[in-house]
Amino acid sequence: MESVAMFKQLAAGFACLLGFLANGQAAQVVTYAGGNENKAFVTACQLSDGSILLGGWAESLTWIPADVPRTPLSAEGIKGSPENGRIGFILQVSGDGQKLLRLIHLPPGAVDTIRHIRVSSLPGASTGEVFFSATLKDDPKGSGGYLLTKLDGNFIKAPPQKLLWVRNVFAAGDTREIQPWDVGGDGKVVYASGQSYSREWMAVYRLKSDGMDDTVEDWRCHWGVDAKGKETEAQFTPLSSRPDFKATRSGLAMKLWGRGCLRSWTQEDYDAWLPDGNGRLKKGRWPDDYYFKGPFDPAKPTNDGPGYTGYSINSPCPRVGAILVDRRNNDFYVGYSVQTRLPDGNPDFEPALVAMTRTGKLKWWSRLYHEFLSKQKDGTYQAGDARNSTPDQYVDHLAMDVAGNNVVVGARCHGNNVVNLWAGNEVAARPGARGFQDHFSGKNGNIHISWLGKLSVDDGHLFAATYVAEYVDGMDGAGAPSREPLLEGWPSYNAGWPNVNTTRLHDLQVDDNGRVYIIATGRRVVTTANAYMKMPKKGEGVSQWCNFVRVYTPDMNTLVYSSILSGKWDPTTGAEGGKVELRSVVPVPNGALVVGANALDEKPKQPTGTPLLTTKVPTWGTEKPIGITGIFSRLEW
Repeated sequence: MESVAMFKQLAAGFACLLGFLANGQAAQVVTYAGGNENKAFVTACQLSDGSILLGGWAESLTWIPADVPRTPLSAEGIKGSPENGRIGFILQVSGDGQKLLRLIHLPPGAVDTIRHIRVSSLPGASTGEVFFSATLKDDPKGSGGYLLTKLDGNFIKAPPQKLLWVRNVFAAGDTREIQPWDVGGDGKVVYASGQSYSREWMAVYRLKSDGMDDTVEDWRCHWGVDAKGKETEAQFTPLSSRPDFKATRSGLAMKLWGRGCLRSWTQEDYDAWLPDGNGRLKKGRWPDDYYFKGPFDPAKPTNDGPGYTGYSINSPCPRVGAILVDRRNNDFYVGYSVQTRLPDGNPDFEPALVAMTRTGKLKWWSRLYHEFLSKQKDGTYQAGDARNSTPDQYVDHLAMDVAGNNVVVGARCHGNNVVNLWAGNEVAARPGARGFQDHFSGKNGNIHISWLGKLSVDDGHLFAATYVAEYVDGMDGAGAPSREPLLEGWPSYNAGWPNVNTTRLHDLQVDDNGRVYIIATGRRVVTTANAYMKMPKKGEGVSQWCNFVRVYTPDMNTLVYSSILSGKWDPTTGAEGGKVELRSVVPVPNGALVVGANALDEKPKQPTGTPLLTTKVPTWGTEKPIGITGIFSRLEW
């Protein structure tokens, strides 16, 4: 009996090792960047000629071959990060990853890293102007934050030679890390500045295409010179209603105390009942009405709470998790979360997504869950219908689904008590619809899991939803194996009541067909038959925490592709394995381009565990990392 058990264990281990092997498609590329210096890829962007821009940091640039054209950029106007001496760079790579085409870089110590690269054009259109942001030194009391800038060339019509303008943005905490901003088709940049969950400041502003402050007609906060010539802040709307006020810039002041940019200004608006976007009603024309007893009066600002369901403000400055601009019409979307207190005094975090026109007029807003549990009776609700959503919930990512005319929201929740983010099988606009993972299941409450939702850009109505929560190692409570060949026997999340584990998104993108691409971290990650590297199922070996790339169908009912990226580990003991930190995904034809870096053990200063399974390594790459090393992967199916 012992020999039979041992044979089964060895067979499972062998099957697991086979599962680790790379999917052998010739076009795929998985490589580390060559050279001995520490370096990381943090962001990526595809241009209309098919080439890729990689942004990140390096301790030196000797790993770039000498024959690659390079342009040093001036750091003039940048409040730098001299403490680490890193070099922020953008590297242009051929679409197949085999050739380095061009390098531009800042001087050592100018920035910590290039964080985001974005273009003003729509996907599939000829590349417009190129913008990027970069992380500056961490100095919450001074000039710390991030940099916004625009290049004078877009790599296709002309190579960049300089920064056209520089804006140093005050940002502390995770605002500095997230850097919420986006650019419209008009070249205007909408961005967030401040410190999340603080008593200091949080606001959204807009820059003109030349980098100067912009005024926004229908926003409610404006800074400028009043009729007496005094520089001041004033709250009114629209901007044209005060010809005596010479505004120099406008802002969406997110700070809730003393400002009412996202509150109703009349009793009628405060008392309004409106569709909540998923078959029921919500109260208040503006999302922050939720936390106050009545409307906001700009002449006599008050902060009286709690709101109509018992919520009170715990911190006046919310966390802006994401900003998105629709390049078709320059309307924009802001996803944020407010730190609150429940009626019993316990802390909580409540989300909202706000949609505005390019002039700053409110289009719609969504709570992403039902504020009231029962359905309406004659257009109203009974007093006991209001509920508090005790799980913490946050908006982390936004992307535009042009094909479906939807905003795609990447949200996150902590816990699953009473009212949570909308379920994939409770979409009022599509009766009978299902998500790949309809709901939060299992017994584990003290975890952070993710959620994806598609909302119409026109009215905020929900089109589709799915949770993103990978199994615990033991897959407790999982149902029967799926019949979909692509899922290779992985159990459906919607069968049984499986325990799931913390799963957090790192990036979210959408392709021309409306398919949703994510980068995330999970434990027992569901992988597909076409994966580059597969996770062993229960019975095939132990799992490890891994980064993974996944692609959902447009209705998010099932998967197109799902693959982990990691070093191999022992399937019986879990020993070894290499920690990979993926940070950016780009949709490419029949595949996904993924970039990041490996992790480093601090004491030995060596890469953790075993290296990735590399394939079709270019001349500028290497099979094994030395120190912190950038990872470039083009995965196809």
